[in-house]
Amino acid sequence: MVEAKHILGIQPFANIEGDPTINLEANSNKVNKYYPHRPTCSYDSKEIAMCIMCSENGSITTEILADIMHYLNNQLTFDRDDAALFLSFNGHGS
Repeated sequence: MVEAKHILGIQPFANIEGDPTINLEANSNKVNKYYPHRPTCSYDSKEIAMCIMCSENGSITTEILADIMHYLNNQLTFDRDDAALFLSFNGHGS
């Protein structure tokens, strides 16, 4: 199960308001909060928030791959007339 701490990160030295798992909004989305924010990266002058997903057994599934591609497609809007989109994977042998 994906919990708030996996999505929002944790700032262990922040002042906590009540129970952070119950008072999520009061403890989130600012630098000095317990759950500061999820990491982002910049691409072509656009901030993209980290996409977090999981499966019950911890492996990647075709549904997760499709959801990731859909997420990136919505985040990275650019002209694709000159090039085709492709995805490359490097297996780890497990």
